Amino acid sequence: MINDPTPAYAYIPPTEFTVGTVLSRATDVFTRGALTFVAISLIANAPRLVYEWALLNGTSPATPWMPLAWGLVSVVLSALAEAMIIFAAFQTLRGRRAGIGESIGRGLRRLGAVVLASIVVSILIVLGAILLLVPGLIVLTIFFVTIPACVVEQLGATTAMARSSELTRNHRWRVFGAAAVVFIIFFIVDSIVSAVLRHPATLWSYVLVAFCVNSVYSAYNAVLAAIVYHDLRVIKDGVDVDQLAAVFD
Repeated sequence: MINDPTPAYAYIPPTEFTVGTVLSRATDVFTRGALTFVAISLIANAPRLVYEWALLNGTSPATPWMPLAWGLVSVVLSALAEAMIIFAAFQTLRGRRAGIGESIGRGLRRLGAVVLASIVVSILIVLGAILLLVPGLIVLTIFFVTIPACVVEQLGATTAMARSSELTRNHRWRVFGAAAVVFIIFFIVDSIVSAVLRHPATLWSYVLVAFCVNSVYSAYNAVLAAIVYHDLRVIKDGVDVDQLAAVFD
């Protein structure tokens, strides 16, 4: 089990929900638990690296269903990783340390609901994006805290989606703003990496660095979802972090 050597988090309940405060709290928590968060994300994204290696070397089966199969595997692993990181983020908020093994175990307990919710939300986002980009972004915002609701409140997939819709109501522009800021920052970083390394002579370096960048982005986004969920629960329901995370005891 790997534990981060950072000091315990000094918990201060949020008094308002703004883009700045949410990002500041998410960054603080992410920094304190970075080893665990990123390690989980790297493990979850490892099949992607194998798949891209096969594509580069021409060993991937040339079948039309392969991209679809990979997309499904990616959604499942991303959902599980998010569930694991959400548990670890809440432990960090409580001033506790969550190792990789414990986080994986907690995430696997919610396997069915988390994966089902993630697949349904992903389909809705894709459908919204096909119609127009804006509906897809709206769906993403409404259901941004679906996985935290699955993990913390131990809700089923559809109930967690309804809970996310309820929690984000009246705060959706701020939720979207926080997610957009993170996406833009990592998009810029990914673009720089692509411009510098995406050449035949450095193609493998590009794949490895892009893999690491995307893993960090996935980890941070999961922490952000946990903090958004936590802050909305505190502000709307009047609870504190120990009441929220009592289910983990």
